[in-house]
This record gives sequence, C-alpha cells and structure tokens, in this order.
Amino acid sequence: MKKYPTWLKRDEKILRVYKRHFAPFLGKVILIFIVLIPFYVIVNMMQGILEVKTIIFSNLILSFIGLILIFYIGCMYWYNRLILTNERLLHVDWQTLTHKKIYDILKWKWFSVFEVNKSKRA
Repeated sequence: MKKYPTWLKRDEKILRVYKRHFAPFLGKVILIFIVLIPFYVIVNMMQGILEVKTIIFSNLILSFIGLILIFYIGCMYWYNRLILTNERLLHVDWQTLTHKKIYDILKWKWFSVFEVNKSKRA
C-alpha cells in the first residue's frame, strides 16, 4: 500500500511538484563567500604574529563554517516545494531542518471550471 502524506485530503491527488529556481540559492552562497572573505584575509595577514598551525586551523574552521552554512541553505532550497493537487495549491515551507509549514495558497474545484465550459457551449 502506497503511503500518502498526512497533509493531503482523502481523494486528493498530486498533479505536479515544483521547485524554486536555482538563482536565489546561488545568491545566498555568494553572500556567504563575501562574508567569509574578510575573515580569511585577517587570519592570513597575521602570518608574522600567529604560528603556521594556528593559521591553518583558523582557515579550516572558517571553511567548515562556510560548508555548514551552504549545506543548511541547500537543504532549505531542496525541501521547499510548490505542490499542485487536483483541489488546491500547497506551499511546503521548511523553516528549519526539523520544522515545516504547509500553506494552502489557493483552493478551487475542478468540476466547476468544466461545468462552466459545458454550459457556455450549450
């Protein structure tokens, strides 16, 4: 038996699933690099003051922080969806990695659209 999400109604069927465009994610990744670059510059300017091990460790920590932020933003990008069903349009918005909100953007009845078209023909 196929398991359906709990937020779908009993006879509701998923017609299409849409993801966000890649550009906002790429913009956030570029912003992370822009924020981290001054810290790399400051650490590498202290070559005469700090030991080499400390500079390498500081660069590794900064790289690790950047990768964690990119991973987190990537998960938020990957899991956010627009879902088109036969009854409504849903927006699945992940607030954090463990918390999501599901919004009903639009509710409609398909049969009313078809009935209007049939009545115009008669």
